[in-house]
Parts: sequence; structure tokens; C-alpha cells
Amino acid sequence: MDQKTADKKAVDKKQKTMFVSILILLLLIVFIAGYTFAKYYSSYQGMGSARIAKWSFKVTDWSTSETEKISLINTANEVSLEDGKIAPGASGEFEIELDARNSEVDVKYYIEAVESGNKPSNLLFSLKKDGILAENQYSSVQELAEAELSGVIAKSDSTQIENLTIVWNWPYETGENNEQIALEDGEDTAVGTGSVAGQEDVFDYSFSLKVVGTQAKVTT
Repeated sequence: MDQKTADKKAVDKKQKTMFVSILILLLLIVFIAGYTFAKYYSSYQGMGSARIAKWSFKVTDWSTSETEKISLINTANEVSLEDGKIAPGASGEFEIELDARNSEVDVKYYIEAVESGNKPSNLLFSLKKDGILAENQYSSVQELAEAELSGVIAKSDSTQIENLTIVWNWPYETGENNEQIALEDGEDTAVGTGSVAGQEDVFDYSFSLKVVGTQAKVTT
């Protein structure tokens, strides 16, 4: 083989090698490009947030303790007191103002009452709401609380304030006829003289009220 032929073969071999290399490089680029395009995607980020509704509920002028002790003497009509004490013919009232003005949710409330005993049997309780005295009378503040002292203050209410007035009354006479009046007078006398069994040396009566407010369940 002459030199010319050898040189030609060497050039052809070099060209083939370059061609193969270029072809491999092109295939590699196509593969990488295809892989890249296959991985293209779109991403959108969103943030979640929530504002918490404000809760506020209080009883105006009450302490922050769980219960409030109510004195009937301090709530009585002074003209109905006998030497600063209650007796048949005494009456009075006191107001509970429930304030939910700063609450952004509806407030459900109820009032619990606990009596210490020693209550005159003829002492009665009733509820006055929005200036209207209810017809029903109850023989204990506990019965009144269970029957009447609960409700909902809606956030849509114009004032978000509920005023409950508890009215108490110890009638001077109780009964529809002379026999009943005499019987009830005897009960009152027993209280005033300390002759009620178990209460011989006790001439006081008190009760505590507990007002509970919770968020009202949302309805649709």
C-alpha cells in the first residue's frame, strides 16, 4: 500500500470517528432535552389563613369570682323592711346585666342558683324582662333559674346586652280563704320566731348565683 492510499484511509477513519462522536453527542443532547421537557411543570403557591372570632362575655359590676352572693336586704324596697330586716310584706328586685358587646359570636348563657336554706316558704321569685313582669312565680330562686334564666345573645342584636331583673316578694298574706291565710300566717310566724325544725337559731337566708356564658352553636 502506497503512502497516498494509507493517508486516505487514515482520513476516512478519522472522519468516521468524528461522525460517530457527533452522532453520539446529538443523541445525548436530544435525550437530555427530551428528559428536561418531560419534567417541565407549573407550580402555584397559596397561603391559608383564618382570623379567630373575638370572645367576650361579662356580668356588669360583678366580681370575677365564680359566684356572686346576693343580699335581699340590699335589694329590698326600704319602706318594706322591718328594722332593716325582711318580714312578710317585704319586696324588692335586683338586675343582672349580661354584656356581650365585644363578642363576635353568639353567646348562650344560663344562670345557676344555689340556696343556703332557711328560706321562708312564702318568699316568691319572678322574672321581669324588658320591663315586663312574667306571670309565673317560683317558690325558690333555683326553680326560677332552671325555668327562666337562660337564653342567647345574638351578635346581630342591636345592643348585645341582656337585662334580667329578678323580683322577689314575701306576701303579707297568702291564701284564698281564711283557713289558708291562717295556715300560711303560721308558717311565716314559725320563721320569724325560730320555731322551724332545724332553724331554731338561724334567721338569715342567702343564695349565690353563677352566670355561665358559652359560644352558641353555629346553625345554617
